[in-house]
Order: sequence, then structure tokens, then C-alpha cells
Amino acid sequence: MHDCIQKTGIKLGLRRPPLPPQRDIPVGPVSKLRFVSPDYSLKKLYGDNEITTSRYTWYGFIFQNLVEQAQRIANFYFICIAVVQIFTDSPVTPAISIIPLVFVLAVTMVKQGYEDWLRHRADREVNYVRVEVVTEDGRLQTVRAMELTVGDIVLCRVNDIFPCDMLILSSSEQNGECYVTTASLDGETNLKRFVAPELTRMYDSPDLLAKNLRGTITCQQPINDLYAFNGRLTVENEVGGAEICPIGPSNLLLRGSLLKPPSFLYKDRMNKEKNDSVTQRLTVDCW
Repeated sequence: MHDCIQKTGIKLGLRRPPLPPQRDIPVGPVSKLRFVSPDYSLKKLYGDNEITTSRYTWYGFIFQNLVEQAQRIANFYFICIAVVQIFTDSPVTPAISIIPLVFVLAVTMVKQGYEDWLRHRADREVNYVRVEVVTEDGRLQTVRAMELTVGDIVLCRVNDIFPCDMLILSSSEQNGECYVTTASLDGETNLKRFVAPELTRMYDSPDLLAKNLRGTITCQQPINDLYAFNGRLTVENEVGGAEICPIGPSNLLLRGSLLKPPSFLYKDRMNKEKNDSVTQRLTVDCW
């Protein structure tokens, strides 16, 4: 019965299909025709890159906020007292209990509404950041960060903040290295060195990436450990064969990190926003 309900929810779009133990991500320029299975596209399987930290929507704010406040013991107690005074012959007028209760609920609602509006504004600033992705014909196309899809190739420049978890493919340095600061994630201000896999270092321009780079990234599902990552990169060679190399934490650039010199690098988007390592860790810390 449970499986039937789950399958029905997936078909209706109310639920997402369960994720396998590992994910296979096609590597190549942005395309609307990439599918990992006959049933689900990448965007459908992994979702988009939109960040949502707000708790309420404009149309459900009042009802949802009142329900949340009613779950607090003190508020629930005074609501019960007010109801009893209204429907019974109480020597005390109900207004004595209702007026202070309404005042407390209203002040709390205004406070939480303002805080959630700030969260909506912060989400919009992050989601509408402009990033450059490589197209199928070797051009650079500017899109919003929220429109990134797993498998997109992104160009990042100096002092850019990474919009999602990404695998570095190449950089302007011949050895494929770059330096990143992760102060916003772990508080460490020193520069950390990351390096591109040997199989992709030579693809240092959009036309080379669009023309020659085809492959697959096989890696673990996102976890709440910033420094645990393992997988493999499979790249098609010129003769139609496949070359494989391992990838690890030294190849993974986390969302929120800041790029320092060299001047640019190309990366492949790895994780959906809600499933990236940073969001996983934030979720755990909240509990």
C-alpha cells in the first residue's frame, strides 16, 4: 500500500523519486536533452538550484503563523481560557483574556513576518546572481544561479562566490590548480588549494569544452560532512573509448566558497542546492 501511494505521488509530481546510493552526472555543455533515465530528466530528479530559507508564503502566512503560535503551551492555555469564558457564565468578561492574547499574537506575527521578509530578500539576492555557463555551441551564456542544473559547466572568475557544489574541470593555470577561501563555511581564512582532474585540465576554453568534453561523474549522494567526498570521472576519448580517474575532496568546490587567483576556472555543477554538503550541514546544526 505504501509503495502504491509513493508511486502515485511521484507520477502526480507531489513526490520526488527516491535517490539511488550514488549519482551519475553527465558532463557536457548545457542542454535541455540530457536524461539519466527514460523517466526522469536531471532537473526532475535532482531539482533546481533555488535556495529557500524562508518559512512562509504570502498567501499562507497568517494561517500558518497562527497555527504555530497556538502550539506554544502558554498561548494554547490562554486560548482555552478565552473559549471557556465566552461559552460559559464566567464572572470575568472574556475581553480580559482576549485582548492581551490578541496583542501578543499580533506583535509576534509582525516580528516573525518581518524576519521572514528579510529571509525572502536574502534568498532572492542569492538566487538571482548571474553566472556564466557553457552552451552546446561553445558560447558563454549568462543565467541566474537558481536556473543551474546538475551537470552544467560554469565559468567562475576571481572573487566569485560559488553558487553550488562543483567539480573543478580546468583553470587558467597550466597545472589546473586554484586557490579558494572557505571562511564562510568553516571560519578558516587561509587559502586552500584545489586541483582539476588530469583528464580535463586541457579543456580551458568554452569551445574546447563544448566540442571535446563528454563523460560522466559517478559519486556519492551529498552528506553533512564538508570534507568527505569520493567518486570517479569517466571521460570519452577521441577513439571512442573511456578514461577513468578518481576524484576526491581536493577536486570539489563547495557552495559559498570564494575563488582567489588564478583568473578563471571551469567547473561542473555537482549537487542540487537542498542536497549540497553545506545545506546538509546547516540542517544538522539546526537540530
